[in-house]
Parts: sequence; C-alpha cells; structure tokens
Amino acid sequence: YLLKELTNFFKEEKFDIIHTHINYANSYISKAAKNAKIPLVISHAHSIVKSNNNFLGKIYKNIQRNIIVKNSDVLLATSYETGIINYGESTFCKKGKVIRNGVVLSDFLRINNFKKGEALKKEYNLSDEIIITNISIIIDEILILGFTFKAS
Repeated sequence: YLLKELTNFFKEEKFDIIHTHINYANSYISKAAKNAKIPLVISHAHSIVKSNNNFLGKIYKNIQRNIIVKNSDVLLATSYETGIINYGESTFCKKGKVIRNGVVLSDFLRINNFKKGEALKKEYNLSDEIIITNISIIIDEILILGFTFKAS
C-alpha cells in the first residue's frame, strides 16, 4: 500500500529528483521513485543503524540494501565506512560518494537575531516566503564521520 501511494504521489507531483536519507527505509522511497520514472534518485546514508544482527535481521538488511542499490542512481554516505555498511563494499566503491557533512552549520549559526534573519531572507529573495525547516530524527545510533560516536 505504501509503495503504491508513494509512486502515485511522485507521478502526480512530477519531481525531477528524489533525495532520501532514512537508511534502510530508503528502499521504499527509491523503489517508488523509480516506479514513477523520477530521473534522479539519491540515497543518502547518514549513519549505521543499530538493529537486530540475528539471522532475520541480516536477511532484512540485505533485501533492503539490494532494493536501494537497484533503484538509486547515486549513493551518498557521511563516511566510507557508513557507505560500505549501508550499501556493500563493491557497490559503494563503484557507485558511491562520501559527503562528510552536507550542512555547513556556520551558515545557520549566524542567524542569531531577527535583523540577521531578515538580511538572509533579503539575500536569498525570500521576503514573503514561508521557510520550513526539517529536523528528521534524533535517536540513539552510531554515527561514523571519520570516527565512531555514540549519541546518548
């Protein structure tokens, strides 16, 4: 049901690019995007998800990984290690790219008062626009950015 709904949504909206970054759930979005004939599908792995490493968990991860790889044009990861774990070593070496941090935090930290925020709106021609911010998910997971970090 979810796959059909996402596919229909993507077809109706006629997106040029889908960029998904929710680890193994990228499989549903990338598959729906390809079904909808979206020209460019980007899968982005930000972390190594802690999950069951039992027999069924490994099967689930492999199925999801294969769906992602088959339906994504670009594979991104925050580190080489993250890319290998999420996409497989040979696939990531051929098709993947490391982007250590896609967000330049200093660009956002400078908005510390109303005056600066208004200046940025003017700079980007957003004076009458509504700005929507996305904070995806904050969970206890392992992030690899050239080192291992465990959020607590």
